[in-house]
Amino acid sequence: MPRKKPDPPPGPAYPPHPHAPPILPHPDPSVFEHPMRFTSFYPLPYLNTKNTSSRYLKDENNTWSGRRAAQDALHARIEGKRPRVEGSEEAGGGSTTLQDASPAARTIVIHPGSRNLRIGRASDALPLSIPAVVARRTHQRTGTMPQPPPAETEAEAPPPAAKDEEAMEVDGELGAKPPGDVNGDAEDPDAPAPEDPFEAKLQLIHGDLRTRMRSYKLRGTTNGQGMAAAYNASVVPETVRDLNDPYAVGWTEVGEGEGEAWVGEEALKIPDPEIAGYEVRWPFRRGDFNTQSYDRARVLLGDVERLFTSALVDGLGVGRGAFKEMSVILVIPDSYTNEYVRELCDLLLNTLNFRQICLQQESNCAAFGAGLSSACVVDIGAQKTSVACVEEGIVLPESRMSLAYGGDDITVFFHQLLARANFPYREADLARAWDWALVQDLKERLITLSETDYGVALTDFYVRRPGRETLKYTLKTYDDVIKAPYALFATRVFDFVRKFEGEGERRRRMWAGPARVEEIDIGANPVTAAMHISTMHLAPQAPPPPPPAAQPLPSLTPAGSPRPELPEGQAPGSSRPASPAPPAPVAPQALPFDIPREASKMPLHVAVVNSIIATQAPDRVRRFAESLVVVGGTGRMRGVAWGLETRVQPLLQQHSPSIDRVQVIPAPRETDPALLAWKGVAVLARLDAVADLWVRREDWRDLGLKAIRDRTICMQ
Repeated sequence: MPRKKPDPPPGPAYPPHPHAPPILPHPDPSVFEHPMRFTSFYPLPYLNTKNTSSRYLKDENNTWSGRRAAQDALHARIEGKRPRVEGSEEAGGGSTTLQDASPAARTIVIHPGSRNLRIGRASDALPLSIPAVVARRTHQRTGTMPQPPPAETEAEAPPPAAKDEEAMEVDGELGAKPPGDVNGDAEDPDAPAPEDPFEAKLQLIHGDLRTRMRSYKLRGTTNGQGMAAAYNASVVPETVRDLNDPYAVGWTEVGEGEGEAWVGEEALKIPDPEIAGYEVRWPFRRGDFNTQSYDRARVLLGDVERLFTSALVDGLGVGRGAFKEMSVILVIPDSYTNEYVRELCDLLLNTLNFRQICLQQESNCAAFGAGLSSACVVDIGAQKTSVACVEEGIVLPESRMSLAYGGDDITVFFHQLLARANFPYREADLARAWDWALVQDLKERLITLSETDYGVALTDFYVRRPGRETLKYTLKTYDDVIKAPYALFATRVFDFVRKFEGEGERRRRMWAGPARVEEIDIGANPVTAAMHISTMHLAPQAPPPPPPAAQPLPSLTPAGSPRPELPEGQAPGSSRPASPAPPAPVAPQALPFDIPREASKMPLHVAVVNSIIATQAPDRVRRFAESLVVVGGTGRMRGVAWGLETRVQPLLQQHSPSIDRVQVIPAPRETDPALLAWKGVAVLARLDAVADLWVRREDWRDLGLKAIRDRTICMQ
């Protein structure tokens, strides 16, 4: 009987493709016992590591940054040996080329702010400071004039104070005493609370001022507020002709054939932007892009590009073609966002075509400019106040605080107080650029935080309006000059609801889209430990866990005697009373409020204390308490060091009783606190250590934010 042929192995359910490559047999048949045996893929055998060695990621040459440094060194040697043709005597010229300039002269330092842009070469003594505003021509009239940057307060300026002397309270020999007078006497506890919310919040500032005056044994001028209001109501302006006005303003002349955009002072000097067909907008707002005034990202970034280009070309005299040979150092806020860093880096490296970029945080630059390696930096800007602790040249991320108020809010509040005291220039409107500049100048000259520096004072100011003659007014002030900066420590006078209205939705809508999503962590954590400490009083306390079920205890001990009674609160089997369990903390995701938003409403002295406490270590707390640095435009205010020291020390001693001194270190001599951060980073640009922090244009195009993260210390 013939032998039966074995059945062929089951083949595929479909015939193979005629052009498919043949499947080679594997040398080890046991491999086909793998679950993937019905595929053409088979796993590779394990690598025998006995005689194998590798230097992968064990040397700097294995990283892209190490290879880039080696290439830069090679290119530098090649450029050094290359003969100079441009600008040499053989070429017939004696001028110095950009390659021959020092590295500091080829480095541009840019510090954007909500109000001003500070830009200049690292070799310059002072930067060029221009208003960060752009006016673009539109084909239709705008609804409202968005200049200057909005600084929201609780309400519009209240009506002027009543001049009826009968409404004033008479106090014997002290004479008439208005409700706003400060003379060290206690307030009447039975006095009815004011119905106006603004007046009610103003009474809090007034009470704080009276308390501090009594503690320092100071006494104010009797009826000082009434004297100032009565004098201001009788002021008649004096006309000053243009020929006699040495500070006459040269207004921007706009016509049909004028440019499409104006930048800086020229934009603010347009007599009437609405009639002229211009829209005035500020690209930056509170340390970020201004998403309130812009609807599209392209328009916003176009204004930022125009602002940078105009400052470099017209202000510094740097040609557009020289950008590719220059480096740029960008000063970013302590609390930044991914969109802010990404778009500015892309604008500077790809659009403006700079050679390389380096990023530094504001607090780190300010501490470096003050000559300190460790400090608690308080930056009081125009629309934002930031607090952060710097240790050995690095900003401690958990100590960062970003407050949603600044010098512009003080300006608006000061104008409201002046209106209550019969401000002579009653037509003042802060929506007009020239009126804003007038009140801003009065604020910088008059306000103080020292209780010994204010009193009834007389000052002059000039009103310069387009198309009209200059008017000279005389103003008498009293306690308004100290109540205005007191708002930094009593922030309830600011309307935060209006500040944050629609802000989150506008930001998400502007930066939405798959092309702009880049999930790379660069340290832009919006919630810090200092913010958690500031909002602990708002967090709901979770109920304590229920006690465990009690086990039935025998009525007698093993010896047969009755069990002794335990003290109240003592657990069986322990010799100490049981302490009550602390309430369980609530997870941040379950909190019914936005932590960064609520923390941004904290008073300034509370934010400074919480930032220092967030550093945790006792030696750090003492070191930062003795090295406070106040920078920013509002940091030039008189008495700011005194006002901050006397408020921070009592609060800090409640946490650390060993703290016996809080000290604000002043800025170096003849150095403007507003320029301290720029000066610090300009000095940093001259050091050799900055060579390891540059990100080349090619690196940005290849790696994006990853290159920024790897070469920036604060983002690692």
